[in-house]
Amino acid sequence: MCDELNVRRRRTACQCKSRGSARAKCFPGIPLGAAAFCLATFSSVWLASAADLPVKSGTVPDLPFFQLIDDRVTFSWMPNGTIPGEYSIKPNGSVDGTTAKTAYSFTHFDIWQYGTNLFSVSMFKSDHNAPANPCTNAGVVYNPGTGVSTPANCGGATEVYGFFRSTLGWNELFNTKAFTEIGRAHV
Repeated sequence: MCDELNVRRRRTACQCKSRGSARAKCFPGIPLGAAAFCLATFSSVWLASAADLPVKSGTVPDLPFFQLIDDRVTFSWMPNGTIPGEYSIKPNGSVDGTTAKTAYSFTHFDIWQYGTNLFSVSMFKSDHNAPANPCTNAGVVYNPGTGVSTPANCGGATEVYGFFRSTLGWNELFNTKAFTEIGRAHV
């Protein structure tokens, strides 16, 4: 390959490595003094390694008690929710089967020195199509004496859901590796 390059290019003062020259590479057009200057200037950069960096003495600091804490407060609105069996009659006589819901949520998650914790609580507030108390007609109240229909003012139901989950690591509690599974057979 080196001979092919020399045939393609004009022969210069630079000889190829395969011909036994002391120079490692062919740099046609670059004077030998400039190449030597660059090599001497940057050799200290090329030779630096991680072993040359100063080493700090001492122990590794302990991890913080809580490694991660994530708290979230969310609000959402579901305008077209449905609940089986919950409906109202609109003033025009049609059926309104949608129940708008407003949701408020709080979630806490943390990873601490001995395990994890997860806590979540959500509150859902429904509109008049899912009333909290029995309502004569969730959509409209019809007055037969006057023949006028007025929207019913039935308060919507409120639902609250919550859960808590916590895990503890036996190895972390007792500062041991005795509870590590080794060679578990997969069935």
